[in-house]
Formats: sequence, C-alpha cells, structure tokens
Amino acid sequence: ERDAFISTLSKFTCLANPREMKQKNIECIKIILDLALNEGNNLRQSWAYVIECITKLDYLQLIGTGAKRDSEFFSRNHKKKKGKNEQEILTSEAILANIDPSKIEHVFSRSVTLDAEGIVDFITHLCHTSQDELSDPDNPRIFCLQKIVEVADSNMSRIRYVWSNIWRPIAKHLAKVGQHENDQIAIFAIDSLRQLAHKFLKKEELTNYNFQQEFLQPFETVMIKSLGKSEIQEFIMTCISNLSLVSGENMKSGWTIVMSIFSLSAHDNNKEELVRHSFTSYTEMLKGHFDNMGEYFEELISCLLKYVKSPYEDLSLSALERIEKCCGTIGQKESKIIHYYHKQVKELRDRESDDKKEEKHHLSEDEYITFEVQKKTWGPILSGLGQVVLDPRPSLHKKAMEYLFEILREYGNIFSQPFWEYSFHSILSTLFKDILMGAQEGRLQQEYYSTTCKAAFFKFVEIFAEKHHLLGNLHVELLEIIKEFSTSENEAVGKLGLDALRHFVLVGGEKFSDKNWNKTTDYYCILLQNSLAKELFYPLTPADETNPESGMKLPFDQKRVITKCILQVQLITLIKDCNGKFMEKIPIEDLFKLGDILEESYNFAYKFNGMLEQRYLLWKNGFMSEMIQLPGLIRQMKEALFAYLEILFSLYSLHNKTEKVQMIKDKMFSHIKDILRKFLDYQNEMSRKGHNLSSARQQSPEVSGNTDDDQKFSLEYMKDQELKRESGALAPIISETLLPGLLKISEEDMGQEIRQLMPLIIDLVICENMEIR
Repeated sequence: ERDAFISTLSKFTCLANPREMKQKNIECIKIILDLALNEGNNLRQSWAYVIECITKLDYLQLIGTGAKRDSEFFSRNHKKKKGKNEQEILTSEAILANIDPSKIEHVFSRSVTLDAEGIVDFITHLCHTSQDELSDPDNPRIFCLQKIVEVADSNMSRIRYVWSNIWRPIAKHLAKVGQHENDQIAIFAIDSLRQLAHKFLKKEELTNYNFQQEFLQPFETVMIKSLGKSEIQEFIMTCISNLSLVSGENMKSGWTIVMSIFSLSAHDNNKEELVRHSFTSYTEMLKGHFDNMGEYFEELISCLLKYVKSPYEDLSLSALERIEKCCGTIGQKESKIIHYYHKQVKELRDRESDDKKEEKHHLSEDEYITFEVQKKTWGPILSGLGQVVLDPRPSLHKKAMEYLFEILREYGNIFSQPFWEYSFHSILSTLFKDILMGAQEGRLQQEYYSTTCKAAFFKFVEIFAEKHHLLGNLHVELLEIIKEFSTSENEAVGKLGLDALRHFVLVGGEKFSDKNWNKTTDYYCILLQNSLAKELFYPLTPADETNPESGMKLPFDQKRVITKCILQVQLITLIKDCNGKFMEKIPIEDLFKLGDILEESYNFAYKFNGMLEQRYLLWKNGFMSEMIQLPGLIRQMKEALFAYLEILFSLYSLHNKTEKVQMIKDKMFSHIKDILRKFLDYQNEMSRKGHNLSSARQQSPEVSGNTDDDQKFSLEYMKDQELKRESGALAPIISETLLPGLLKISEEDMGQEIRQLMPLIIDLVICENMEIR
C-alpha cells in the first residue's frame, strides 16, 4: 500500500513529462519532500520514487536558473540545442516560484537522522537512481553521484557495523561508475572516492577489522577492469600514492589495496611512464612508512617482485636492490616488523587448541614462534630472490643470486634450525629443481649453467657445509639434488652436478660425521653403478633384416652412452681427489665399498678394452667414427685403477692393526702382481711383433672397402694401436702409485710376497719405459 501510494503521488507531480504545472502538481511535490524529510525511516523501497522525483526536480531548477547542464561538461557528443524547450522553461519557472531549493538539500543533510535500516534503503536507491542518470550517453547527470558522496561523508561517524552496510552499495556503485565508458565521468567517480578516503583514513581502524580494505576496494576493482586505459590507471595510482603518503600513519588493512594497486601498475602490459611513475611513488612510500607496513610485509615484497619482473632492466635492478635493503631493517633486533610478527604469532599460538600444539611437539614454544616469525619475514625475501635467479636476463639473475647467498651468509646466524630446514626445502631445493626442469625443457641458455648456475650451486653447497651442524640431517637430500644434476643428459648440467659434488665434499668433508660419509659413499656407488655404459656389450643388429648388405645398426643411443662414459671418468677422478684429502676421516667400511665399486669399474673397462672385434664393429658402424682409433675405455680403466690402488695402500697404512688387515694385504698384493704381469705382457707382445704404430701405418694400406682381407688387416692394425695405448695407460700407474706404494710396505709383509714379486720387479728394470726403469 505504501509503495502504491508513493508511486501514485510521484506520477501526479508531472515531473516525468513536464507540461503546464498546476497547483495540485506543486502540492504533490511538496508532499513528496515532506515525506522524505519526516518519514524517511518508513519509506523503505518507496525511496526509489522519492529520489526519482528529487533528481528531476533538481534538473528543472537547474534549467530555471540558467546554469549549465552536466552534459555540457561530461557528454562527449554534446551539441547545444538550437532552441529551448519552452515547456521545460515554464515548468522550471513554476518550480522556482513555489518550491524552496533548500528543501532538496535538507533531504540529504537529514540522512544522519535515519536509523540503521533507513539509511541503507536511502543509499541503495540513491545509487540505483545515479546509475540511471549516468546511463544516458548524450545527457549524463552526476546529481545523485554528488549526493552519494555528501551522504557518505555525513554518515561516516556511524558505528562501524552500520557504516559497513552503508558503504557496501556505495562501493559497488563507485566501482561501476569508475569503469564508465566516458573517462571524464569515471575520473569524477574516482576523485569522489579519493575525497571520501582521505576523510575515512583519518579514523583509527579497530583491531581485527578490515574496514580500510573494504573502503578502498573500489580502487582495486576499477584498476583491474581498466587495464589498457592508461589515463584512468595513472589517476588511480596517483590517488593511492597520495593517500598512502598523507595517511600512512593510520593505514592498516588498507595497505593490502595500496600494494595491490602498485602491483597492477607494474604490469608489463602497461605504458612505461605508468610503470616508472608508480615505482617512484612506491619507493617514496616505503621510505616514509616501511615500519608501519609490517603486517603486510609479504605483500610488500610481492609488489617489489612485480617491478623486478618488469621489462625495464634498470627499474628491475632498482627494485631488486630495494628488496635487498629490506634485510637491513628486519635484521635489526629492535625491528618493528619483527616485533609485530612476534606478537601476532604468539597470540595465534595461545589461541591454538592443545591438539594443534601437539602436532608441533618437536618444537618448544619459543622455537615455534621464532620459526614462524622468520618464515613470514625472511621467507618472502629469500623466495622472491630465488624466483629472480631464474630470470632470463643475465644482469638480473646474477644480481639476484649474489643477494640471495649474501643474505644467507650474512644473516644466517640469526636463523633458527627449523627455518634453515624450511629454506632448504621450500626455497633452495625448489630453486635448483626449477633450474633442472629449465634445462630439460630448453628454457635456459647453456651459458647460464656455466656462470650463474655454477656460482649459485657452489655458494649453496658452501653454505650447507658451513651450516652443517644445523643442516647435517639434510645431507642425503642435498646429495639427491646433486644426483639429479649429475645424471642429466645435458652435458653442461651433468658437469655442473659433479663440480658441485666435488666442491661440497672438499669444502665440507671436515665436518662430515661417519653417517654422512656413509651416505656420501653410497651415493658415489649408485652414481658409478648407474653410469657404467653396459650398452657397449649389446650385440649389433642388422640395419635392415630383409637386406643382408644393409650393414649393422647401433643397439643404443650414441649420445647417451658417451655421456655415461664421460660421467664415469669424472666420478672416478672426483672420488680420487676427495679421498686424497679425507682418507683418514673416511670410515674403513666406506673405503671397502669404494674399493669394490672402483674395482668393478676397472674390470668393466678392462673387459671392454679386450673386446677388439666388438669395438671395431661399433666404430665401423658409426660409434665415435670420427676418431682415428677404436672407441675404448682406456681412461676409465686407468683412473679407476689409480683410485683403487690409492685406497688399498691407504687401507694398509691406516688400518693395518684391524681384524681386516689380512684381507687388505691379500687384495693389495693380488692387484700389484696382476698389474705388473699385464704391463710386462704388453711389453713382451710389442717386442715380439717387432714394430710400432708408425711403421704399421707406413706399411698398411688405407682402411677401405668391405672385403674380408681389408677388414682383417684393419683390425690387426687397430690391435697394435690398442696394445700400445693400454701399455701406456698402465705405465704412470706403476711409476706414480704402485712402486712408491711398495716402498711403504713393511719388510715382514714384503718378505712373504718377495718370491713372486722379485721376478716381476727385475723384469721392470729392463722394460722400455724410462720412468719405470
């Protein structure tokens, strides 16, 4: 009944279709205004009719005074009409003569007297009418929009719950108008929001409430929807910058929106001027209010990272430097940010149930609080820098890598053990797994691995070694990361993994426990076992089974097998170098394990080197065919034997009083005699043939054709070459390791073996090799 009455009354005002204004129409208008002034709490949905009458009444009064219409300021296609609407003029004159303009203003100024429900009804319908006013592209009006701002300003002192209900429809409306197709209207709405925000932010925000965030939300909404409209974005960013600088002392939850706006300004689709201007404003804001932004430290760092990822390299470097400078502040004992998070985490901890606390029973209360505080402050910085290490721009990823490990080294002493473990798992481990994935997907250039990535990996293992007392329980996990690199099919990545392993053991081996050495040895053994190129023993198959003359095809991927061969040699060299420094620290059982796997590697290589026919077939059918000699494992055999003998001699000298001494001596003397016999056999065979490789090359025709005679002769020629190569590989082992080792054997032990050793040693005296003689 109420709505029907008000609706009928509004129709009798004749404001919708102006014609000759009669007294009854005037009386209806006066009644409408009186109802608005005196019965506002009871109008509810009828406010729609009342406000519609008021806005039309204002429009006619505007005509009567001769003032410019809103459309003359805001309509993009506005053209002055050639004549005047006489009826509108007559109606407006009647309105001016009978209706007091101040009554309209009173309707809005008295909104403060409306109750909690009445004010929400009033504002809601005011927003709806404003939307209708602005929907006409040729004659837009901002009357209701202006009144919304006035009413919001007047009612801002209401209790927070009521104000929140008032602001909800206003925020939604301002966000929509801020996206208006007419930029002038959009800017007017945004500026209106700015004015209200200035006043609102002067009020202290209540604890555990987010009224500021709710109030500033329309800025973010318009910013998101206006991507590509640089004028609107620039204006919003300027408004937010001004708000944060002026009202930063009172800002709390509003920082979330502020930093979201700056993050959006940093978007790489924006114009360069906007990105640079916003970054300048952001850095100024940080200088003035950094300590006040503690609660939103993660968002602060996230925003800086957006600028780091911008396409403008100088700006990116400046943002990166700003992130690094944050460390100096939070690294201080009296840091307000640290103090804030300490208080916050403690309050959350106190509110947790006993069951929740029991889940973290391995940490004391102080340890838990310290860990959570460091995770919320240092965590975003380290994680952000880790992301930038993957940036394709050299200047960026090098600088990020430097900052990341400088921070870990400089401030690592204040990090708790749980935070170190968190950093290892969530930041460092993740970083190197991402690098490895980048290699597999081809996203990173080869140069990256030999420069930035190598430096990062080395610094990583150095810090791990330095903090081994805190990170020792993660020893195996670090080895797993290195293993993933070492076994990569990408040669540069594989080499990087081995270099990192070598560096880790050489730098940190002094701090390894027996358990650490045990895990490291197991890792050596797994890598050596997995990198044995067993495919070399596979039989070749016909390239085309239907055509016997089609030749043979390799039964494996050539590149993969070559990578395994290289990895095997590099691993053996690595073990040899590391053992040389820490032989006395490595437990005896680990030395035995290493000896066994090195012996297996040596026997594997020796067996393959002896399969000349297989090697010749592989060579003839494309395996390393660019070489002028047969593919072989000469170096693997040599390095494995070198390393194995060193272990045997070390076991003998360091552990000759243990229960395993006899086993050590048996292995040592067995291999000494075996090596000497093989070398002397090679020497005798070369002497018997009475020629060397150079004479064979002069007397033999070119290796060509496919006849049996040619193949037989070519193979014989290759056999002579390999005989000399294997003999040459054993010579330095005997002169540099075996013979010096014999001098360290006790007279008693040597006496037991002299009968078998002496003939071999005498034969060495007359061998052709000068160093051995």
